[in-house]
Amino acid sequence: MTPNIQAYEHDIWRIDTAYVADGVAACYLIHSAGQYALVECGTGLSVEPILAALDALGVERDALRYIIPTHVHLDHAGGAGGLMQALPRAELHVHPRGLRHLVDPSKLLAGAMAVYGEDSFKRLNGEILACPQARSFAAEDGTQLDLAGRALHLLDAPGHAKHHLVVWDERSQGFFTGDVFGLGYPQLDINQQTFIVPTTTPVQFDPQAWHQTLSKMAAYAPRYMYLTHYGRVENPAMLSEQLARRLDAHAALGERWADLSEEQLATKLGDALFAEYQDAGGREVREVFDRVLGMDLNLNAQGLLFWQQHKAA
Repeated sequence: MTPNIQAYEHDIWRIDTAYVADGVAACYLIHSAGQYALVECGTGLSVEPILAALDALGVERDALRYIIPTHVHLDHAGGAGGLMQALPRAELHVHPRGLRHLVDPSKLLAGAMAVYGEDSFKRLNGEILACPQARSFAAEDGTQLDLAGRALHLLDAPGHAKHHLVVWDERSQGFFTGDVFGLGYPQLDINQQTFIVPTTTPVQFDPQAWHQTLSKMAAYAPRYMYLTHYGRVENPAMLSEQLARRLDAHAALGERWADLSEEQLATKLGDALFAEYQDAGGREVREVFDRVLGMDLNLNAQGLLFWQQHKAA
């Protein structure tokens, strides 16, 4: 297996986690004075390509100090248990609301199977292993990890999920954002600018909390955002404004079309986003646009419908 690795400045590498296809999901390796941290874990199927990337980069297994999933959705945290087995000195640091689900993933697996279906779940995620409790820790808001003198700050970041955190890296002046700074697939870049899209997947979408998280991150005046989906992006202030606007548009569509089916609402979301994409100068045809965002649009619709149903309950 040849791992897909992208080196950035400040001793940071993007590693593709081989989720669904190349270029869909990433984790990030951070280095300082012989120690390493890994932000995101991919799925159970990602363990092998991540370990292959560490080997390709010459990273000894016992040099991996921290594993930090931004939240416990399985494309971000499903590989945590497998990696903890392979990396004997690594500590897991995860949002307090997510810790128990990685130490005992039974409820997490049941919920994910309800969203994806059993067959799709197994195909997307592989085997999900429990994390050892003795090396697993709850990262409260403001937790600071010392990576051989490099400060990593873990901040509560709800909106996409209540169990979401982001990682602020002082050295690069960048955030590792998980899903709370949206999706920015390079294939849909417009004149080398990211086309940012919110991800409103089930079951804890909260637009008000999300706006507060964006404001919290903006206060750091970041230079970069390291997206799980996908890659490092620049111009955070501009992208934050675009994301906030599209977040409100998604919520409005969810409210207006709460009586539609998931498929019908996904089409409405796709129509609205594609119109914005074209207005901004995007050149890909609708077929390509839908292929890149297809699964995300369906999950966004599912999350918006869940939000509406439970908001009204």
